[in-house]
Amino acid sequence: MGRQLPPLNPLRAFEAAARHLSFTLAAEELFVTQGAISRQVKRLEEYLQTPLFQRGYRSLELTDTAKRYVPEIQEALNTIEHATGRLFKKKDNDRLYVKASLQTFAMTWLVPRFSSFRQLHPDLEVEFVTSIFLREEDFFKEPIDIAISRERPKLKGLKVEEFMEEELVVVCSPNLLSGDFPLSTPTDLMHHTLLHNANRANCWSIWLRQTSTKGIDTTAGLVFDSFYLTVQAAIAGIGVAVLPAPIADVSLRQGYLVTPLDFPVMSGEKYCLLYLEHRSEVPKIKAFRDWLFQEAQSSNSS
Repeated sequence: MGRQLPPLNPLRAFEAAARHLSFTLAAEELFVTQGAISRQVKRLEEYLQTPLFQRGYRSLELTDTAKRYVPEIQEALNTIEHATGRLFKKKDNDRLYVKASLQTFAMTWLVPRFSSFRQLHPDLEVEFVTSIFLREEDFFKEPIDIAISRERPKLKGLKVEEFMEEELVVVCSPNLLSGDFPLSTPTDLMHHTLLHNANRANCWSIWLRQTSTKGIDTTAGLVFDSFYLTVQAAIAGIGVAVLPAPIADVSLRQGYLVTPLDFPVMSGEKYCLLYLEHRSEVPKIKAFRDWLFQEAQSSNSS
């Protein structure tokens, strides 16, 4: 009897949609249309003869069956990806494997700075992997040299170094600095829509508390399931957001966003670099570590 395997493309579409809980973000990741993702997921549901998502108005939730199914599918896809990658990779010493569990941080802070690392180490190939999951066993099962996370896994032999404290900043479109209610003081926020990230819902509360700002309803406003969408909403002038400074970095430097209220506060979160302690003197790991700390120091002082 042959293997009972579902088609690969529907599996990839399902895994991406399950990870983002969004057909739109899954489509952006896989460079296809939202309709293509929807059709592939429907094809998989028909193959499995069971629903995988509960589709609501502007919401997407995994069914109980899908919640049990997706971790095993992700592990299988990771295994296929890394097995295939090993067929094509150069010598291990010529390639650095970096895993970031902070996808938006990698997009908005890490990657835009990476040209300076390439200039310092032009012969070192680098492979980036982003995932919301960072498991302790990944350092032994996957070809990971370094990981970046806000989490601090407790694993014997794992070196965890904090390289940057997280600062929260209020940002908005330059267009909100004028009009009927120009944004110039914290109390002006009551006239504007607050933008929230569902995964970091306490950002506004932290900022308002540390700046002693009262009378602002933090339950009001618009909620998005990722910082990427929150940033896009702020750029579009829909409202005002509190973002981790690294997430806002590129948009601020390019002028798409401004900081109308110059009251940055510390969130209490810290960005960490993780690698196996016995490999701390491996040249490629040491090179990336030194570069990352230098970039973090430069970012904090700018």
